[in-house]
Amino acid sequence: MKISDYKLIYVACKFGGDKENIKLCEEFIRELIKEDKKNGIVGKIYFSPLNAFGWLYDETEYQEGLNWTLRMLTHCDELYVTPGWEDSRGVNQEIAIATYLGIPIRYI
Repeated sequence: MKISDYKLIYVACKFGGDKENIKLCEEFIRELIKEDKKNGIVGKIYFSPLNAFGWLYDETEYQEGLNWTLRMLTHCDELYVTPGWEDSRGVNQEIAIATYLGIPIRYI
């Protein structure tokens, strides 16, 4: 499999300033990887903006940090949305951008 064949999956998790949600997002990704291995699925790269940029919200304004993550979303092939997204301002913006760009959305 070529690197270009890999799918980049953006995993959206609620944050709300709660650092524990970063750990929960990591656990969701671990479960996705286990499920893929169990089913013989290869070629998925899971990207969590919380794990990549969770620290950023201590350094910048909320929307500026969210813009970083939304820019990353524009490079992804799919958006996976984790439970509890309904009351998350950030995840709702991620869903709106993915919908606008035609990025497939999977609610897990």
